[in-house]
Amino acid sequence: MNFLFTFESIHYVMIAEEILKAENIDYHLVPTPETISIECSMSLEVDDTLKDKAVATLKDKGLDSFKIYEKK
Repeated sequence: MNFLFTFESIHYVMIAEEILKAENIDYHLVPTPETISIECSMSLEVDDTLKDKAVATLKDKGLDSFKIYEKK
C-alpha cells in the first residue's frame, strides 16, 4: 500500500522532494488524481513502510502544509 502526499503548489512539491532526497527517503513524483485534489497537479507517492518517516522528516524541516491519502 502506498500513500500520496499532496501539496498546495508545485513549489511545495519541489521543496518536499529536496528534503526527502537529502534524507534518502524513496518517493515517486506522480500526477495528483483530480478526485483527490485540484490544488496542485503533482504529488509524491511514498511506500507505507516509509510514510511515518517521511511525515516526521517533512515536519521536522518545517514543511507541514500537505495532506496524505491512501492510494488504492
